[in-house]
Amino acid sequence: MTHTLRRAVLRSVRSCGLDRLLRWVRPSRIRILAYHGVDERDDPVINFDGLQVTPAVFEEHLRIICRDYSPVSLRQVTAALYGEMNLPSRAVALTFDDGYLNNHRVAAPLLERYGIPATFFLTTGFINSSREMWWYRVRRAVAGASGEIPLPDGGNTIILSGIRERITAIRAWEDSLRRMPFTARERRV
Repeated sequence: MTHTLRRAVLRSVRSCGLDRLLRWVRPSRIRILAYHGVDERDDPVINFDGLQVTPAVFEEHLRIICRDYSPVSLRQVTAALYGEMNLPSRAVALTFDDGYLNNHRVAAPLLERYGIPATFFLTTGFINSSREMWWYRVRRAVAGASGEIPLPDGGNTIILSGIRERITAIRAWEDSLRRMPFTARERRV
């Protein structure tokens, strides 16, 4: 589902009140919201999979969480799973994967403003490094390319005439590179 379509569906669900009904169906269920990043740039090519949300969208999520849920830490979730404590009704925990710098610069101040705990998982190989994750380098390269580029199958090329073709190229390269050993992938990217 495209990012734009996903947003439209969520707006529709909220506007008709279905989200409130679903909340009450299983109030004791633990919810864990997993984010990757909060980035002002909503680039339809680089962010085609919606891994990054804009600060405005993230802040709207935080307002909804504060209004309708009980934010808890992942430590509290773990304690509840071990029977050491009970969680409040409609408990929700937030996590961030990959350790993007925007987690620190953008997400953390918003979380602090709303008093919502979160757990950040860091990709330790990138700490104290300016190196970007390989898939982001692929996306940036394809987003900025013009003309045509080779596909990883070694024989075909794709003309980058629009967003759809760029996303097709990104997916092909990511699928191919994901199967490579780390050092081979790093050399290729």
